[in-house]
Amino acid sequence: MNNKFYIHIVVLMLIQLFILNNIQVNHYVIVNIYILAIFILPFNICRAILPIIGFVLGLIVDLSIGTLGINASAATFIAFLRPQLIKLSINQPSINESELKRFNNSWSFLKYILISILIFNTIFVFIEAFSFENILNSILRIILSSVTDTILISIYYFIALKENNNKF
Repeated sequence: MNNKFYIHIVVLMLIQLFILNNIQVNHYVIVNIYILAIFILPFNICRAILPIIGFVLGLIVDLSIGTLGINASAATFIAFLRPQLIKLSINQPSINESELKRFNNSWSFLKYILISILIFNTIFVFIEAFSFENILNSILRIILSSVTDTILISIYYFIALKENNNKF
C-alpha cells in the first residue's frame, strides 16, 4: 500500500469522527463515509487482514460515538465480503489486472459501492433496532442512509481518488 492510501484513511476517519458524527440530519439518516476506506483497499491485500481492518475502523467509530460494536460488526462483515462483492460487480469469476483498471473507472465500481453500502446499512440498522417489530421504519432508514452514503462516498471518490487509477 502506498502512502496516499494511508492519508485517505486518516482523512476519511477524521471527516467521520469530527464532522459527520456530530451532524444529525434526522433520525432516519446515518452517515458513514469511513467505509470508503474498506472499498479502496488494494485488491491483492491478504484476505485474512480485510476483516481485521474493517473491525478496527468500525471499532474506532464505535468508541467515538458509543455504539457498542454496531459499526465494528457491519464494517467487519463488509470487509469479509469485499472480494466476492467486487467479483459480483464485475460479473467475472476471476479478476485480472485489466479488469481491475476498468472496474476503477466504470459504473461497476458504483454498483459495488451501492451494494456494499446497502449491506452495511442493513446490518447497522437491524443490529441497532435489535428487532423486526418496526420493519417499515428500519427499511426507510436503510434506504435513506444508503442514498446519503452513496452520494457522499461518490463525491469523495470522484474528487479525491479518481486521478489514481491503481487503487486496488
